[in-house]
Amino acid sequence: MHSMTGYGRGESSGLSRHFQIDIKSVNHRYLDIGTHMPGQLAALDNKVRRVIKDRLGRGKVDIYLSWQDEESASGTLHYDQELAGCYLAHLRELAGAYDLSDQVNAYQLSRYPYVFTMEEPTVNADDYWPMIEEALNTALDQFVAARAEEGAFIKNDLTGKLDELSEHVTAIGERYPQVIEEYQNKLREKLQTLIEDGMIDEGRLAAEVVLISDKLCTDEELVRLQSHIGQVRDTMELSGEIGKKLDFLAQEMNREANTILSKTNDAETASHAVELKTIIEKIREQIQNIE
Repeated sequence: MHSMTGYGRGESSGLSRHFQIDIKSVNHRYLDIGTHMPGQLAALDNKVRRVIKDRLGRGKVDIYLSWQDEESASGTLHYDQELAGCYLAHLRELAGAYDLSDQVNAYQLSRYPYVFTMEEPTVNADDYWPMIEEALNTALDQFVAARAEEGAFIKNDLTGKLDELSEHVTAIGERYPQVIEEYQNKLREKLQTLIEDGMIDEGRLAAEVVLISDKLCTDEELVRLQSHIGQVRDTMELSGEIGKKLDFLAQEMNREANTILSKTNDAETASHAVELKTIIEKIREQIQNIE
C-alpha cells in the first residue's frame, strides 16, 4: 500500500553535463504529471511522462529536471550593437527633454535587456536521454520507497482504527438484547394498570415488543459493517491502486453507521454509533492519501 505523497532525487552525468531530477507529489484523484525542464530538452517531455506512467498510478506529480555544464561554458556571448545604440539614443533624448544628466557608462548600458545574450549551442536532446533516464529512475526509486514508507504508516494507523470500529460494532450488538428488555419493562410499567384490568393481555404486549424490536434491530447493518471492515483489511494487503476502492468501502461503512444511529433510541447505542461515524470520517481522511 502506497501513499500518494513522496519525494525523490536522482543524479547522473555524461557528455560534459550533470543532470539532477527531483520528483514530488501530493494527493490527486487521478495521475496528473507536471514536467519542468530546460527548453532545449523539451523534446524529451513525452519520454519522461511515459516512464512516470509506467511506475505510478495516482497523484499530482511534479518532475524538476536541471542540468549544468561540467566544463567551461560552451555558449557564445552575443553583443547587439544596434540595440545598445537605440537604448543610448533614447536615453540622451530623455535627458535632453527633462534637462537631466546623460552620463551613461558602458556597464549601465550592458544591463539593459538583450544588449548581451548568451547563445547556447544547438543540442540534440535525444543524446542526453540515457543520462536523464538514469537520473529519472534513481529519483523514482527513492520516490516510490518514500511512498511505500508513508503507506506503511497509514496502514498501521488504519488497522488501529478498524480495530476500534470492530469494538464499537460488537458493543452495539451486545447491547441490543438489553435495549429490548428495557423497552419491554418500560412499556409494561406504562400499561400495568391496563394489563391488570384485562384491557390489554400479555399477547398484545408481546406483539408490540416484537414490532418495535424489528424497527430497532440493527443486525443487518452490523453484519454489513463488519463485512466492510474485513474488506478494507483485505484490500490494504493488495498492491497497485487501491485508494478508490477503499474510499468506496468507507462510504458504505458511513452509510451503515448513519442507519444504526437513525434507528436507535438508546443513549448508549447512539454513543457507540457516533463514535463509529467519527472513526469512519478519520479513516476516510487517511484514505485520501492512498494511491
